[in-house]
Amino acid sequence: MPRRELCRHGHAICTQCLVVSDAAKRMADIINGIVTFTPLWELRNKWLAIRLQDGGYDGVVYDSREEAIRHQIDERFCVYVCMRTMMQGAKPIDCEIFLEVHRQAYDEGMRLHEPEAPQIIMPTGVYDRIMGRSRAKL
Repeated sequence: MPRRELCRHGHAICTQCLVVSDAAKRMADIINGIVTFTPLWELRNKWLAIRLQDGGYDGVVYDSREEAIRHQIDERFCVYVCMRTMMQGAKPIDCEIFLEVHRQAYDEGMRLHEPEAPQIIMPTGVYDRIMGRSRAKL
């Protein structure tokens, strides 16, 4: 399993060093478009399968994570997004962090594409550290 190098700040993922990719911009555009043009009560339990490589998707909003996984040609190359957590829309920087966390998890051998596999849940403290926020500032 490949080990990623840490940035100059000592982090595996650092917002100061992170460059927002086209994949993250595309993912944010997709999520924001769906949130804008779909009634929120219809989205609350829906899922998207976003490709890790380019941030695109297959144009389908799925009823469950299992259904999203089942309909992918190669499910290992997607990240599965619960729209319940995206009801306010998405920023490209947040999508870049989300994609990179999942890429690193796959590189380290986690198999998140299995329906029984756990979701990666980022604790608030970790997210605040990635975003450069300290508890004193909040």
